[in-house]
Amino acid sequence: MNKYAEILRYPHHIAFDITNRCNFRCLHCYNSSGENFICKHELTDDEVLRFVSEVIEYKPFSVCFCGGEPLLRKDLLCECLKMLKTQGIHTSFVTNGYYINKVLSEELDSIGVDGIQISLDGNESSHNQLRQNRDAYCKAIDAIDCVLNNTDIHLDIAFSPTSFNINHFVDAYQKISQIFRQSTRFTSNLVDTIELRVQPLMMYGRAGENNEIMPSEIQYEKLIYFINQLNSYRFENRVEIQWGDPLDHIFRFKNLERLMDQATIHADGSVMVSPYFPLIIGNIRRHNLSEYWKSGLNIIWSSPLVQSFCDELKTINNMKDISLMVGNINQGYDIEVDLIDGNNIHLLDNDIRGANYEKTRVF
Repeated sequence: MNKYAEILRYPHHIAFDITNRCNFRCLHCYNSSGENFICKHELTDDEVLRFVSEVIEYKPFSVCFCGGEPLLRKDLLCECLKMLKTQGIHTSFVTNGYYINKVLSEELDSIGVDGIQISLDGNESSHNQLRQNRDAYCKAIDAIDCVLNNTDIHLDIAFSPTSFNINHFVDAYQKISQIFRQSTRFTSNLVDTIELRVQPLMMYGRAGENNEIMPSEIQYEKLIYFINQLNSYRFENRVEIQWGDPLDHIFRFKNLERLMDQATIHADGSVMVSPYFPLIIGNIRRHNLSEYWKSGLNIIWSSPLVQSFCDELKTINNMKDISLMVGNINQGYDIEVDLIDGNNIHLLDNDIRGANYEKTRVF
């Protein structure tokens, strides 16, 4: 047992899907935002605010609002951000940028939001193709420009590699560098940088239904070459490319066993072990997150079921295997356990291949 497991009384980091509704239908969306079962059962505004009030009581280091597209609940998002920032909690959210304009960017800046991540997936053609929206690229560019020229909010950019946009990665990098250099931010804050985040394509959800968008090994090698070449200019352009591993937390928490410092909450209140496991272990509609934490969420990675998920998910290519065994995330096929009420609690002692749960929708 990890000797620090009982010290943490609450997660340090919380990722909260404030909505799973979305104005796009992106080809690569791993949780099928905009057309999944979660959309029908989202937390009400009051339920979200009650959850945020609990979070404030325990003062975690950071809260990131995800989706879906968080700005589809703009007023609620801003209220949550205000509540958290008043208590000194680090806040951020991810967005496709479609709804960001000068007025909103200034409002977010006045709230004190710490970070925004905007997606940019190549040139205009490839970005719009991936996002399935002809205005997506222009809106993303406008959003990046607004944040850099009207706020002091730290900006990150996310690039999702596909078979048809890897050759346009350099275009995206050059566009970001151009906007940054021409912005007031570049000269007014000489230490600020933009992190361009790239990670392998996760073959869950819509990506799993669009196999043709998965890059080949040769394309990934080309992308890594681009990244290494462009990062040689990171001090000059102040854009640093980070190659991430979406499965990194799985490898870390599996080996640390009884120690976890983060929590993932879906838009319907489901408490998840990982964003990439179709495994629910409670719901904040029934009990507070703090109660789940004390009831075993903090050591959930030591359970045989979670360990078997880790064993199955060794690479991103195994994501499809998980989908075939259990089902896609957010589509109602998740294995559902409740650490407090005891529903299906016996499943945590089983291997994923021998869990003997019924593959039926939970809604």
